[in-house]
Amino acid sequence: MIRRFLVVIIVCLCAVQVDAAGLIRFYENAKVGYKNAEGKVIVPAKYAAGSEFINGLALIVSNNKRGFIDSTGKEVIAPQFDDAAPFDLNLAPVKKDGKYGYINREGKFIVTPQYDEAYAYQEGFSKVKLNGKFGFVDGRGILVVPCMYDYADNFSIQLAAVQLKKKFGYINTKGDVALSFSYKAATAFNSVTRTAFVKINKEYFEIKEDGTIIRVVEDEEEQESKKRLNELDTDK
Repeated sequence: MIRRFLVVIIVCLCAVQVDAAGLIRFYENAKVGYKNAEGKVIVPAKYAAGSEFINGLALIVSNNKRGFIDSTGKEVIAPQFDDAAPFDLNLAPVKKDGKYGYINREGKFIVTPQYDEAYAYQEGFSKVKLNGKFGFVDGRGILVVPCMYDYADNFSIQLAAVQLKKKFGYINTKGDVALSFSYKAATAFNSVTRTAFVKINKEYFEIKEDGTIIRVVEDEEEQESKKRLNELDTDK
C-alpha cells in the first residue's frame, strides 16, 4: 500500500527515471517548493511534501491530499486523493473513497477505484491487492496477473517472487511460472547482480535467474537477506 508518502517517493526514485529537466525541489519552513535551474522560485514552498519530477510530473501533498504539478509548476491534477504514487508513463495509482484505482495525466480514472491496495509501478507493472490476494496491473491499467497470490514482491529483471500455499516461486511478466514453487521464502532479484536469495528447508542459497544455485550462504553472511527470508517464511 502507498500509505507512507515519503517511503513511496524513495522507492519510486529507485524504480523509475527521474527527469533531469524538471524543476528542483527545495525546502523552507518545513514546506516543499520548486525552483528552476537558475535558482528562481517557480513554486513557493507551500506543500507538505513533494517528489522529484518523474516522467514529467511531481507528486505533491496539500491538506493531506495528493495531486500533481507539471514542469511549469502548474497543478495539473489538484490535490484530491487520499493516497497516490508517481506516474508511470501514462497512469498513476491513487486512492479515493477507501479504494485504489488508476488515473491518466488529465486526472481521469482509467481504472475505477476497486483495489484494497496498489503500489508504485516498477518495470511497467503495479502490484495490487484484492480480498487478501496479490496480482499485477500493467501500464494500461489491465490486470494481467490475477489476484491469486498470498504474497508478491515487485518485478525486478522481469521476475517477481510470489507465494502460493506457503511456497515461493517466481513468475514472469506474463504471469507464467518461471521458477517453480519450491522455496520456503524468496527475495526479489537484484537488478545489478541478477541474483536472489532463497530459503530451502533451513538453508539459505543465492540463485541465478534460471534458478541455478550459485552458492550456499554461510552462517556469517548476508544477515539482512536471511532476516528477510525468515520474515517471509510463514511455515517455520
